[in-house]
Amino acid sequence: MPSPNVKSSILAKVIEYAQPYIAGPRLPLHSANMMEVVQEWYASFVVVDQDVLFELILATNHLFHKRF
Repeated sequence: MPSPNVKSSILAKVIEYAQPYIAGPRLPLHSANMMEVVQEWYASFVVVDQDVLFELILATNHLFHKRF
């Protein structure tokens, strides 16, 4: 799928995140501390510059908007 608005480095990061992801029930968060809510891998995955995090969110929304 052509995605000219998504940088290749961002797409690679989105794919890296999606590979081990297994969809489960969406539960309300019980804490604002991400380390208490998700596994360490998920929490550390988003420890990036705010600009990169924003691009990751936009790329994910662009690529998977019909899935959810």
